[in-house]
Amino acid sequence: MKHVLGCLFLALSIMVLSGRADADALASYSVVAYDPVNDRTVLLARAVVDGAETACPVFVVDGKATVSAPRYNPDAERFPVAVCEVVVPLNATVSIADKPIATMHGHDGGGLDVAILGDTGCSPKDQSCEDGWPFPELAASAAGDSPDLVIHMGDYDYRGTPSRRDEGDPRVYDGCVPGADADYVSLHDLSTWETWRDDLMTPAAPLMDAAPWVVVRGNHELCSRGGDGWFYFLDPHSELLDPLHGTRHCTAPVVTTEPYRVSVGNLDMVVLDNSDGCDASSWQDEAAFAWQVREFSPLLNQTVDLAAEGDDPVWLLTHRPFWSANVLSGGGTFDGSDAWQLTLKAALDGKLPGNVSLVLSGHVHEAQALSFDSDRPSQIIVGNSGTHLDSNVITLPVAMEVDGEAATGWVSAVPSTTAAFGYLSVNLDDAMTWRGDLTSFDADGSVAPSLLMTCAMPIRDGDVCAPPAP
Repeated sequence: MKHVLGCLFLALSIMVLSGRADADALASYSVVAYDPVNDRTVLLARAVVDGAETACPVFVVDGKATVSAPRYNPDAERFPVAVCEVVVPLNATVSIADKPIATMHGHDGGGLDVAILGDTGCSPKDQSCEDGWPFPELAASAAGDSPDLVIHMGDYDYRGTPSRRDEGDPRVYDGCVPGADADYVSLHDLSTWETWRDDLMTPAAPLMDAAPWVVVRGNHELCSRGGDGWFYFLDPHSELLDPLHGTRHCTAPVVTTEPYRVSVGNLDMVVLDNSDGCDASSWQDEAAFAWQVREFSPLLNQTVDLAAEGDDPVWLLTHRPFWSANVLSGGGTFDGSDAWQLTLKAALDGKLPGNVSLVLSGHVHEAQALSFDSDRPSQIIVGNSGTHLDSNVITLPVAMEVDGEAATGWVSAVPSTTAAFGYLSVNLDDAMTWRGDLTSFDADGSVAPSLLMTCAMPIRDGDVCAPPAP
């Protein structure tokens, strides 16, 4: 009798809850998250459904109907959709309306095939979103590699995050604390469901169907820009995981989230939200830099504690790189991240834990890899996955001093041809043992005939990445 009543209740639940167990989702995906209550890595399986007031649909998790919960909608007019989520184990099976949502189900818990992208959105001011933006083809190609995991280094919504409202207007607040004579400028109202749909949800759908995503917040996701959409669609914090702190959203002009550590297969990662703050010290006055040190010193110390929780090597994921080489048109170079290095020195005496094997970032619109003649971890930048590229020279070798240490590496951006868009595809045993290829695309999405770089750890011949041998 109990079994009969239970089946009847389940059937009624599926009929009554949200009607919509059969409704098609506008988008569905899963985000890798940290569960602080149970101290474990989990997935937040999410679906976006039409209508801000729409009741959330039933998900099917490991064969059982599961009620999903709505996330906090920051503005129903700009986001006339409901984002619904459930917390599931990494290896669960999950579906909505008979459509599977990507999880780690069937993975043996060991090595991984990983697709790494960054700075994917289309900037209409700088490129044609119809035939000068390769992200849709790039995402489809990455999905065709059947990755186990996707890592996105930030900057998803460009259409809704211009630098100015109109030509000649003040620039938007973009992470550098305004000086005494500058105002905080917000353009958050320009970021909408439509801009997130067109820049991310629609073109990335094959890749969202292929694998769970680790998401890093970029400067285009600040509260002055696309932060509302970031916290609604992507941020890995949720009331379902942490009822005390709840789902994060833009409650102030500057909202920075705390670092967290996740483990997927054999890959341990610490994710640091460093989207606020400045890259270059020349962009700040003394008071502004003091703010950056005060804001990020505790976060960097937390990052170190998280990295040092175990002896296994970890990747540190940030949007803004700690070390980067800017290349001038005449071939000269300069350090492009000195504000972060000064902040690292103030907080950590400039050193990361020895088990941080790689700092992986985006933000710079190119592919870049630097290795050091010391115990400093290598820095890889993947910021060339769709938005307009920086005007460096393709596969340019770099040998320069970065933050007081000799660095060598390669920079790959716009040359005479535009075949420099790409993503990093990695076959990984663990955070210290892997190899990868940076696949190359033209601006119109066609695959270029050669790779940008091949990468490997342990490092071979001095550089973590280099152009493939002719």
